[in-house]
Amino acid sequence: MGKSRSKKVNASQRKATRVKEDPGAKALLRLPLNIVQRIVEEIVLQVSNIKEYRRQLAILARSSRQLQAEAERRLYERLTFPVGATSAVTIVKTLRSRTAPYVQHLLIQGYGVRWTHKISTFRTATALPFNLMTSLKSLNVFSHDSDADKFQTTADVDPELFVQLEKELPTDTLRHFGSSLPLTIPSLRFLGKQSNLEVLIINCFEDRDISQESLKVLKAHPRLREIHARQMNHVVSSIMEGAPDVQLLTISLEFWSPFNWDSCAQNLIKLDIMDSYPDKRVLREIVKASPLLRFLMFTVGQEWELFEDDVFDVLRDLKRLSTLGLSIDIGDKALQDLIGNCTKCKPLEVLLFKVGNRGIELSREPEGQRVNEARWGAVTFDKLNFPQWIAEQDLRIAALQS
Repeated sequence: MGKSRSKKVNASQRKATRVKEDPGAKALLRLPLNIVQRIVEEIVLQVSNIKEYRRQLAILARSSRQLQAEAERRLYERLTFPVGATSAVTIVKTLRSRTAPYVQHLLIQGYGVRWTHKISTFRTATALPFNLMTSLKSLNVFSHDSDADKFQTTADVDPELFVQLEKELPTDTLRHFGSSLPLTIPSLRFLGKQSNLEVLIINCFEDRDISQESLKVLKAHPRLREIHARQMNHVVSSIMEGAPDVQLLTISLEFWSPFNWDSCAQNLIKLDIMDSYPDKRVLREIVKASPLLRFLMFTVGQEWELFEDDVFDVLRDLKRLSTLGLSIDIGDKALQDLIGNCTKCKPLEVLLFKVGNRGIELSREPEGQRVNEARWGAVTFDKLNFPQWIAEQDLRIAALQS
């Protein structure tokens, strides 16, 4: 009997000892933050693609409380929110509980029309806790690619998300905003609180009763450097008016020079209006207003065949123009004449003639001291990779700027 009690006492003592020792043992197991970061870093460095990278981070987040915060910080730093998907529920709940402050780059995928059937609130974009995203730098809002044709007017887009952004998004956090959805000025009002914006990608439509008062909210971006817009309109020109240091402007459709072009285009370094057909008047306005241009792209239309002057007679006044991309919509003889006149533009170093999917690139070789003495090399592309060509020229222009 006594022996049995002794065993029970000893077992009880051992249990009490373990309880007392547990806090100390746990303290010894707490790793410094820099060690935790190195552990996570070493593990994710072993993976070769983004899908596996995110899978490994998810495993680490579930494997240890000590690794959870660091793994989730990396996992939620770049986040895609799939509107309507079942995974959206888990994302929203996790964001609300602890990970929203980690989000720096957010892509909302599949946003657009109002839902015609009832779905869980947690699966909608408005369930996202924007008020907690204090580190958010980049926000992109896109529809599914298969839905692109549905959005022909601003009436097709549900404005609820943008109303919420205006109410909840922390002030001056965004550096980048992009959306291909057709948006109205009210949908862009949330940008009025984002004075640190640097890159803007929009497809904004003008209202018929547009007023200067309604445009004021868009003139608050002194750090804006880059604008990509589907069309040139008073919304874009108003944004540029409030962003005097815009250096890159891309217009996907037809370009025209607004009334305030002289004041808002002075610092442009790159102008991409490749799908526009500027006539002599518009091209002269571009040259006059943008003396710092180094990279210019546009389409040469058939109306230039009627002029005595060619495009180089106008562009010769751009003293810093280094790269020129021309999409050709003129006859063969006019094209040959145009190629022969390129030396009129003395600063030019790289010139691309794009004819359909083909291309001819002329580049001035460094041996030439003056343009009329320079030697020009020619490269023909049977299948031109135009985006790659643009990227290469961007790098070259950036090197010239540095």
